[in-house]
Amino acid sequence: MSKALNFLEKKESYQATGKKNMSLKKYVSGICLVAGLIYGCSDSGEEKQSELTNYVDPFIGTAGKGKTYPGATVPFGMVQLSPDNGRNGWDWISGYFYPDSVISGFSHLHLSGTGAGDLCDISFLPVSGKEKQTRLDSVSKRETVHSGFSHSRESAEPGYYQVYLDDYQVDVELTATTRSGLQRYNFDRTDSMAVRLHLGYARNWDWVTDSQLKVVNDSTITGYRKSSGWARDQRVYFYTVFSKPFSAFAISENDTLVSDVSEISGKNVLGKFFFDESQGGEIMVKTAISSVSMANAKANLEDEQSGFDFGLVRKQALARWENELSKIQVETTEDDKIQFYTAMYHSMLAPIT
Repeated sequence: MSKALNFLEKKESYQATGKKNMSLKKYVSGICLVAGLIYGCSDSGEEKQSELTNYVDPFIGTAGKGKTYPGATVPFGMVQLSPDNGRNGWDWISGYFYPDSVISGFSHLHLSGTGAGDLCDISFLPVSGKEKQTRLDSVSKRETVHSGFSHSRESAEPGYYQVYLDDYQVDVELTATTRSGLQRYNFDRTDSMAVRLHLGYARNWDWVTDSQLKVVNDSTITGYRKSSGWARDQRVYFYTVFSKPFSAFAISENDTLVSDVSEISGKNVLGKFFFDESQGGEIMVKTAISSVSMANAKANLEDEQSGFDFGLVRKQALARWENELSKIQVETTEDDKIQFYTAMYHSMLAPIT
């Protein structure tokens, strides 16, 4: 299926603030808008596209004072799987600020359009080779592992986000169900593939009061992250399954590596999971969360994602957005439809289920 925003030239048509700087381009692959209807044609030889989701640009509001995030979620979903730049400050309240050029992880909870910075819980980052780490701002007390990226290799639509991590040569794709997220990593460099989980990651108002990481087997981990901040006494339990078994792992607390154990607790817990290049360069990671228990997080994952069909989960997320957006249909200019349906999209990012 062609990308939902193909008939926008993303780099030119709308800035992240939502201000227009040029009109819509015609969609150049033979797809048309017919007789003023917002019901479109499908790609040649492919199934019919969603239509109203074409008018949603998740990057609108991610700069200036919008404080939105571009990542993957479903209407009123509990999971908002989105990139974080890794910096403290007013501009990074939602974790992501469009003018930035680095990404430090992909976490499962985010706030949209608020005046308080919090969440960014359960943060993963795929890496290869030597990790790049520096202090990203004057507030952080320690160096942050991150990667550079370019907006030319980044895209988003309702229920989906994609970016290429330049320093680790990994293409990252995100999609989501109501209570779980699915990440797909494609490593161009396969000789040193690893996935980091940093439960101690915290920015702005948020700080960790306790966390736990437990390795269940060679493809499953579970645990929790408890924190306080704008959301007091927040508790996020998670259950994660990798699409391939990891060949080795290391866990630490406050940068102290703990050997020969599969469970660790503390305020700055980190896990790193290594994968053999003989298994190929694609690794998927599915994670469900719960506010109640690790057992409930596991039940949520089993209920919503029994396998690793990224295309299906993405398609279902897009369909859910199409269903919600179709409840209101407007007749106006193409530019105004983008503003209207993006605003309508943002209105359904909260409250969460």
